[in-house]
Amino acid sequence: KHVAHIHQQQAFEQTAVEFGLPTGDQWIVRADIDYPKTARPLAEGCRITTELLKRPTDTRPTAIIYGNDAMAVGGLQAAGQMNVSVPGELSIIGTSDSFMASGSEPQLTSIREDHHQLMATALRLVDLQIRNMSIPQRHVLVDGPLVKRESCAPPMVSK
Repeated sequence: KHVAHIHQQQAFEQTAVEFGLPTGDQWIVRADIDYPKTARPLAEGCRITTELLKRPTDTRPTAIIYGNDAMAVGGLQAAGQMNVSVPGELSIIGTSDSFMASGSEPQLTSIREDHHQLMATALRLVDLQIRNMSIPQRHVLVDGPLVKRESCAPPMVSK
């Protein structure tokens, strides 16, 4: 497991708890992707979404957050194949805000990875090491804004 994926999962679980939403293995599906050897995120996003949408109505998600935009686009495809309306019945969110996000139909809401901030932080740390300044080992987290597009809406209220 990559450290970024661990942080993504921890952030998801913490946010779910803050909003009083259920957590646990029922709500976290891990992709079967061995990067970079068998990177096929679009197909895996489609497979996972199909699996989730086949659940009984009371355990079916109203929103899915994917580890990357390619998987989310696969999720959009699966929802379309199963006649599930996005965002009417299901909200879909990607991660990275890649070119796929604005090119999908509907356009994908995505959490933007701020590569500029990430590189600036990395260069500052390298500069400190070059200057022989002692810096403790640490993990650096870079916030990413939510880029709202067409794939998200409030969940439908049952009547």
